[in-house]
Amino acid sequence: MNYLFKHNKTRSYLATWAGGAKLLIAQYFFWRADSAQNRLKGLKIRLLYILLDKAPPHFAETLFPSHVRSEATATLQKDWRPERSLEDEHVSAAFGNLSDGHRNALAAYKLCFFIDGLDEFYDESGHEDYTDLVTTLQEWAHRSTGQIKICASSRELPEFTFSACQTVHLQDLTRPDIDSLPHHGGFAKWFRQGLGTAQIE
Repeated sequence: MNYLFKHNKTRSYLATWAGGAKLLIAQYFFWRADSAQNRLKGLKIRLLYILLDKAPPHFAETLFPSHVRSEATATLQKDWRPERSLEDEHVSAAFGNLSDGHRNALAAYKLCFFIDGLDEFYDESGHEDYTDLVTTLQEWAHRSTGQIKICASSRELPEFTFSACQTVHLQDLTRPDIDSLPHHGGFAKWFRQGLGTAQIE
């Protein structure tokens, strides 16, 4: 995911998709071991902070009508770790405003989110609820009427099964390289030094 996020071709394709709209890109990586990075609120806060940091003032005014841009970004930054100064309803309302593609203030933007490690997610009660996470991401994309694009990754769990046209199986792309590994010069030499031969199942 990090490779895709940073690759020049990714930015070029997204720029083509955005057309004349201003493109804003944000990334988030779920991490089960960190309570700030395994929650849906953590995802929302981080994405909002990145977007507000890149966008002009009126973007923040649309998402947080009661905050000026500096106040909103400062509050989100503090809320990221470890303080919790934003109420859940304020964060949810801001994302509701963000995903409503008909709002004139946001009509000039196209947004792309790169979200890694969906299987590292925990819901607010501490129990895994992958279905709610998937539903939330799909609602963001659908409500935006083409304004938001999401690239997400996870282990192949049933809850994260999307239509075939939207899915890339990484192991299918890397299998030729894995199959050729035992025949690579340095790897083959390592095996010849008494460590046996490789069997790729």
